[in-house]
Amino acid sequence: MAPKVSILMAAYNASQTIGETIECLLSQTFTDFELIIVDDGSTDTTQEIIDSYAKADKRVKYIWQKNARHPAARNRGLQICSGKYVAIIDADDLWAADKLARQVELINDADDLIVLTGNRVFYEENGKRVWAHCTFPPPTKNNRYTVFDVLMIHLNQMAMFNTGLIPKNVLTRIGGYNEKILTAEDWELWLKTVVECRFKVIEEPLMFYRKHAQSYTSGTDLYVTLLAHEEIIFNQYRWKYISKKELAAALFVRRIDTCAIYLYRKDLLRSMMTLGRSLRIIRCWYKRELWLRMSEVVRLAFKKLIP
Repeated sequence: MAPKVSILMAAYNASQTIGETIECLLSQTFTDFELIIVDDGSTDTTQEIIDSYAKADKRVKYIWQKNARHPAARNRGLQICSGKYVAIIDADDLWAADKLARQVELINDADDLIVLTGNRVFYEENGKRVWAHCTFPPPTKNNRYTVFDVLMIHLNQMAMFNTGLIPKNVLTRIGGYNEKILTAEDWELWLKTVVECRFKVIEEPLMFYRKHAQSYTSGTDLYVTLLAHEEIIFNQYRWKYISKKELAAALFVRRIDTCAIYLYRKDLLRSMMTLGRSLRIIRCWYKRELWLRMSEVVRLAFKKLIP
């Protein structure tokens, strides 16, 4: 009999964190699941660690593939998942023990409903775990999101779709992850689902996102990331999911958020260049809420830059 839930994990050279992640999954209070782990060509001891858990617990299934990056690894795993619902986790993140139980109860066997939760960031400093900010999905309107709602989510919340419990038939129907996108693939997947799915949100941080220097997103060139995000935004306009004014607003916010991250990194030159690109979007100059957003983001960034 197929399990109710398939937990899907893509892993690459994750030996430092994957053991703790697997243990937190196997400790879920909801137990009717399989854990599909796709090893994307790791060269460290990731395979040995996964094997040790697979031998002890039949719910753990290991798949190896030649390195093809995260989206391809997740798509490979989706082909193998046999559960009615899919939950996605990275090999360095953690869940609250009752995350799955609460999502399964809320989804109530629906085929068009995605249940999201809040997310809390943590990192290691001098051998100690430091808990940082929480982020939450935006409020729904009658259990629906518009494409523009998701486009306007702050950059730091893009991983929020990773908190979801998602009907597998939805992921199959939309074709899974776009393997041409190597950053923000979760965000793009969320945009694909808003057209046909309902959403419910558990307003608690039930996923814990590990921030560290070795993470994939930390090593991604910020300008390359911005260009990828802009392409995703332009696609929504090309497909007529957003208006020209909404296109301008989404581009403006994405550039301002990137400007702030450059300030956090104390890269003043690139920050000012990105700010200049933002100000070229004349169509947004009259929008008071966007200027307020820009002033707040820059204020917080300078607070970080100059304590």
